[in-house]
Amino acid sequence: MAACTEFCQWLLDIRLWDGMLPSHDDLAAQLQLRSLDGGELGGDLGAWGDVQQRQDCPFCRLVVAAVSDERNIDPHQPIGVRLLADELAFGLSYPFPDDIRLQFVRPDNARATPTAGRIADWLQSCDRDHGNCSHTSNLAPQPVEQKAPSHDSLVMIKVEKFKCRFRVIDVNLGCVKPASLGERYVALSYVCNLPSMFRSTKDQIDALSARGSLDSILTSLPNTIRDAIDLVKAIGESYLWVDSLCLAHDDTYDRRLGIGVMNSVYQGAYFTIVAASGADANAGLPGLRPGTRQTGQRHTAELGPGLKIAAHRSLGWHLSKSPYNTRGWTLQELVLSRRAVVFHGSHISFRCQQAEWSEDSWAGRLTTSATRGKLGADYICSTPDPLHGVLPCLSAYMELTEQYSRRALRRDGDALNAFYAVNRVLRTGMESPQIEGLPAFYANAFLLFISPNGNLRRRPKFASFSWAGWEGEIHWPRENLIWYGEDGEPPTEEPSNILRWLMRNELAEWNSFSGNQNRARLLRLFRTRWIRMNEYEPSHLVELMQEYGHLFSQETIEARSKHSRWDRSSSDGGMHNWAEEVSKLDTTTSGTDSRLKKKSFSQTLLNLCNGQAEFDRLVAKMDLDHEPNMRGIRSWIAMTMWREFLSLSVSQGRKHKAAVIWGDDCGDDAETDDDDSRIAAWVKNVAKETGVEPSTLEAPKFPKYSVLQTWAICLQLILGEAPPSEHGTTTRQLQSGSGGLVGSLHPDNAGTTGDSAVDLVVLSRGQTPVAGSALFGCYQQKPPSGQPWDLLWVLCVEWRDGIAWRRGVGQILTSALEGALKPGPDVRLVFLG
Repeated sequence: MAACTEFCQWLLDIRLWDGMLPSHDDLAAQLQLRSLDGGELGGDLGAWGDVQQRQDCPFCRLVVAAVSDERNIDPHQPIGVRLLADELAFGLSYPFPDDIRLQFVRPDNARATPTAGRIADWLQSCDRDHGNCSHTSNLAPQPVEQKAPSHDSLVMIKVEKFKCRFRVIDVNLGCVKPASLGERYVALSYVCNLPSMFRSTKDQIDALSARGSLDSILTSLPNTIRDAIDLVKAIGESYLWVDSLCLAHDDTYDRRLGIGVMNSVYQGAYFTIVAASGADANAGLPGLRPGTRQTGQRHTAELGPGLKIAAHRSLGWHLSKSPYNTRGWTLQELVLSRRAVVFHGSHISFRCQQAEWSEDSWAGRLTTSATRGKLGADYICSTPDPLHGVLPCLSAYMELTEQYSRRALRRDGDALNAFYAVNRVLRTGMESPQIEGLPAFYANAFLLFISPNGNLRRRPKFASFSWAGWEGEIHWPRENLIWYGEDGEPPTEEPSNILRWLMRNELAEWNSFSGNQNRARLLRLFRTRWIRMNEYEPSHLVELMQEYGHLFSQETIEARSKHSRWDRSSSDGGMHNWAEEVSKLDTTTSGTDSRLKKKSFSQTLLNLCNGQAEFDRLVAKMDLDHEPNMRGIRSWIAMTMWREFLSLSVSQGRKHKAAVIWGDDCGDDAETDDDDSRIAAWVKNVAKETGVEPSTLEAPKFPKYSVLQTWAICLQLILGEAPPSEHGTTTRQLQSGSGGLVGSLHPDNAGTTGDSAVDLVVLSRGQTPVAGSALFGCYQQKPPSGQPWDLLWVLCVEWRDGIAWRRGVGQILTSALEGALKPGPDVRLVFLG
């Protein structure tokens, strides 16, 4: 049997000092750890095969047990441990997952400590040592007998009651009452899954406002809500927000307002209780009451008297095994919460912006950050601050929409509602309006979602061009984050490259054609490429047509050169100038954190606020000294009135009041103008764009949601067989009229693609084939290593009633334009629904 290492021998000599472990520095010294890359300290365990044979060493046995799920590890692979920064816990070296931690376990009697007491300790430690984890940590909990609120507070509550209808459960007075979003309250996130569960109605909301009225319905509430009420009382807090009690579920107006302020509800909570145990709302909060905690299997090793060390997985790993992680609504509730107490199986964990603690870990006594998992099913992606700008929000949008697509909804109609709160925060940071769930200014990038399994199911109430229009897992092609440098520089892959990709590769210039906010005009989603006053560069579409001039008539090219910008004199409406954005990236000096700089006045950011407290926090982070027109606007009420004044010109004729508008409409509750007004807008637009008499054309049959409009190259190719693969694939070859391989198609649903010619709409240029692409079989067209491909991104569409409906996404060689089926590629006005 292999001899144990010096590290293990030193570890077995560790002893408690007066019931306490040594400090992090003392532990590192006693273990005689060596310096590792990145400034960490660690030790060696030898080869993996030797570690497996050391049955007499409790630590080596623990390591083997901790990674029992890992397979095909080379017996000669060196294995090491590293002492995690500022923690009393170890991580394992490659090839093991980063979320496996070996941490010292608190004495067994720690489990007997009241759960509420431990949670209160966590909150107090975070309040004391983590400055930005909670917006309301500086507010004291409300006493049972409260003083009469001030006049200003009453005014604010009345205004927020009208604008937000925010209510809380007063656990001390036993009632539901209106409150300001600036109050200190606790939020609850849980899996409902009980169709017959109690939900407040308008009449019940009024009845529950009486003191003690909660007692009359307490027995009809599920265990999770009752436990949450008891927990809030036990830790000395007064207010709890629960959706089933604080919203009037039979009032559409109240429900829409609730959805509209959901980002503020969870981001503004003192902390969120996450009930991640069990499959429904009757699961309760395990450990809060005797006999409710599961007995979970845990790999533990005893190192000495009273000293144990255990294998621990990250909170994200535990959640990935929970029904909580399968539900659509719970994603935004978790990622928006700045602090969360998570009940999962046999454990209770605490997560904030800087730490992740477990109730039975010595690390729980520290105030330092725990290891977070890497991107994957067990990764918890936090919502960035919109003030941090485009790139953090863009990255989070990709990650969170992918996670959301893997979750389930009971109602298709909630596809946008259940993601609305987090989407609202992210699109604000990206400084973009939203079109059917997509950040509109980045449409050419976010129309390109791929179904990895080719098994999406259509949601007919939502646009086919949006992920919201499909049920099933989607993936964003990270290949568009690869940028090929000039002069032989190696390619780079990073989020900022998406701005370079948009600047260089956009072909479609989209407008949103909708009855929601524009009755007789389009919302422009592109920016004119000006050179100087009254001079502009040709669009990328025109440049491509000129490159293949033998395929397009000169009349068509001239028409697009003249009319592609349907209203050059109009405002760009806040649209990003990609060249300017890229220039900022190129001139940013290393070591400068733009997040530390105060942002100048932004109407978009202030529109995110739903109350005075949220407004005050945001204004404190902004530089208004150079905005003379805004110096006097320090009130959320004044800003709200200003916002509504600006919206009057676009809200006239709507079927709902302007007070309900939150920057866009919520899900299938949104209303559009009638078909007559939409057709009138279409008639006006077609006449301006084409010069054709509209009376000679048949109007499209518009859906009830927004459509996208652009001039685009359209063509047909032949749908071929799936490319050879060791694994099953739904990818299909795209072939020219002569049968040559010229592209790759990723169908949204492999069962509805058909077997003949397919219609394609060209969206943008591309440089890298996606993983699993049939194009890797085009050996003659493959560029030298490190060089970009010459590709076009295309949508596979089905034309119906004048509207193009998405059926998949693909990439074709640019030269495939010459191999299109007869009569060849043409340029047409496309309405994408």
